[in-house]
Amino acid sequence: LGRAQRENLPPARLARKKRALTASGNEVSSPMHGVVVEISVKTGDAVEQGQVVAVVEAMKMMNEIRAHKAGTATTVHVKGGDTVEANSPLVTIE
Repeated sequence: LGRAQRENLPPARLARKKRALTASGNEVSSPMHGVVVEISVKTGDAVEQGQVVAVVEAMKMMNEIRAHKAGTATTVHVKGGDTVEANSPLVTIE
C-alpha cells in the first residue's frame, strides 16, 4: 500500500495488512491466489534467506515468492501448474 492509502485505512485493517506481510514459522506461503508457474527448490535443498523458492502468476503478473529464512526445504507442497489460494503453504523450511 502507498503512504496515502495507509493513512486512510482504519487502524484494525492496517494491522491486518501488516501481519499478512510478515513471515514467520517454517512455511513459505503464497501471499495471493494464483497459479504456480515455477518451484525453484526440491525436498532436501539448502535454502538461503531471500532466495526465490516459487513464482506464482496472479492477475497476469509473475510474483517471486522468497524464503523468509535460511534452512533446508523439508517439504514442497505444490508443483508447477497447481492453483493455490492465498496463504497456502508452498514450501516448508526447517
